[in-house]
Amino acid sequence: MKIYIIGKNGQLGKDIDTVLSEKHSVEGGGRECFDITRTDEFFSFIKNKSDLIINTSAYHNVPLCEDNMEQANTMNAYIPEKMAAFCFENHIKFIHFSTDYVFDGLKSKPYIETDTPNPLNVYGK
Repeated sequence: MKIYIIGKNGQLGKDIDTVLSEKHSVEGGGRECFDITRTDEFFSFIKNKSDLIINTSAYHNVPLCEDNMEQANTMNAYIPEKMAAFCFENHIKFIHFSTDYVFDGLKSKPYIETDTPNPLNVYGK
């Protein structure tokens, strides 16, 4: 299986690469390779590169997200939505990682995927 990790040089991307590279062909990159906000160029770049795209990219500086809501929303919601649609249309599997910031932290047990989100800040939204 050919896998492409968006954000491969970030903390999460590196960890995923380490594990998956043992059994799969893994490529990837981030802002050093492309401007993900230029979706048409990015989709031309990524098309036919993989069977699976894993997105680990995000605008994750929580305080800056509060000051730059539009940029945070673009990177953390709009672009992943466009990626998912592109992958669906091109029959490419797609995995996108979210954050625990979608929850308010008030639950006394570990959160599970079906828990109702209640973000406290722009990054979590």
